[in-house]
Amino acid sequence: MYRGKLISAINELANLELIDNVFLKNRPVLKKRYGYNEIILRTIAMEQFINNDWTVKKKESPNEKTEKGYTGRLNLSVIDYLAKYRNDEREAKKN
Repeated sequence: MYRGKLISAINELANLELIDNVFLKNRPVLKKRYGYNEIILRTIAMEQFINNDWTVKKKESPNEKTEKGYTGRLNLSVIDYLAKYRNDEREAKKN
């Protein structure tokens, strides 16, 4: 859906042997269908709105209409995250 530095970094990460080991090397269908990429992306996006104690972060900006956060729907939050950070060099290197 989105192209950019962040997606490229996620693709590189998904192809590491370390990730294969996390999924116990017995999920070839998951890897073939970009399942690893999806799991990594969702995890990174969740980091944006979940605190260490698993509570939802409050929005830092008082302008609720322009500052997007967790809406209660993970897919929409992932899309918002990608739209915002897809070409962000710092975000791509962080992951």
